[in-house]
Amino acid sequence: KSKNCKAAAFESENGPSNELISPVNSWIEVYLKSEKRWICIECINNSIDKPNLVEKTATQPLTYVVTFDDNEKLRDLTSRYADRWLIYNRKLRPDQPWWDETMASYEPSDKKANKKEDEELLENLRSKPMPTTISDFKNHPLYVLRRHLLKYEVIYPEDTEPVGEIRGEAVLPRDSVYTLHTSESWFIKHGRSIKKGEEPVKSVPARIFNPNKIAAIGAATKMNDLYGLWQTEQYRPPRAKNGKVPRNEYGNVEVFFPHMIPPGTVHMKIPNLNRIAQKLKIDCVSVVTGWDYHRGHVYPVTNGYLVCCEFEKLLLDAVREEEMAELQQIRKAKEEQILKRWKRLTKGLLIRDKLQEKY
Repeated sequence: KSKNCKAAAFESENGPSNELISPVNSWIEVYLKSEKRWICIECINNSIDKPNLVEKTATQPLTYVVTFDDNEKLRDLTSRYADRWLIYNRKLRPDQPWWDETMASYEPSDKKANKKEDEELLENLRSKPMPTTISDFKNHPLYVLRRHLLKYEVIYPEDTEPVGEIRGEAVLPRDSVYTLHTSESWFIKHGRSIKKGEEPVKSVPARIFNPNKIAAIGAATKMNDLYGLWQTEQYRPPRAKNGKVPRNEYGNVEVFFPHMIPPGTVHMKIPNLNRIAQKLKIDCVSVVTGWDYHRGHVYPVTNGYLVCCEFEKLLLDAVREEEMAELQQIRKAKEEQILKRWKRLTKGLLIRDKLQEKY
């Protein structure tokens, strides 16, 4: 048997075959306008529109199948060619979030075509048989068992219809799984607030990272109330009135997303703007854009200030004037320093001449 070939059995148009198939790790895809779909063409083994054969000719299990177009854009089509993508191939990847982020930067510009292709890939995965073991359902991208739900996950709606059953246990669609968050987390990480009158879906023990706090709390465990996406709405900040910027009880404004800026205000990222605003008696509020966690303590991260829109031009003019004044002071100080050096040099030359004449 040749070292450049491997034996494989595959289905051909005439039935099963035991041909020698050359190892191939690359092929092309051609778009058929008449059928509005992509087909694969692998010339080495004369294979046309047989994605199942592509996997059999690969030298390694298909972990990443990436397409390149003439615009140097990329698409991940591994699920199209890896027959066991749902229960095997996807687990070969070490860091899926990193890969998704990387591929997003090379996404083709035709959003409509991308969405259509994604729907086709998803439909192809749904057409495959369900897993036959309990363990294969864990972290499955399409299906979930209630036993595998994480601490912060729930099924919504609660009466979601099962799509199947395994050993008497209901199999539910993965898209019915929602991740819960505390009201603070919804606000900080998603810019959303809890709707009025909503009750928490469930409560869980709070995670405490500071040993001193754990010792102080003792047996009394603090509980966190958790809410689902359907219980939230996009945060709507109050509007600025009478030249005053609305602020929280700590005297600042939390702005984690652009829509969290109060209407009637502008975010000015100018250092020490509060000092200039104070001179002009203009309301100026520090903006908190994040939090820094260090040794069990939380510190606000600030970036710029919020002022009412009607004062923006006045403050910009005042900043320019102060910058010009500072430049003039710096120039004046440099000129004085230069004059002192010239004076010292001239004085030294005169002293030298006198000494030369005398001695």
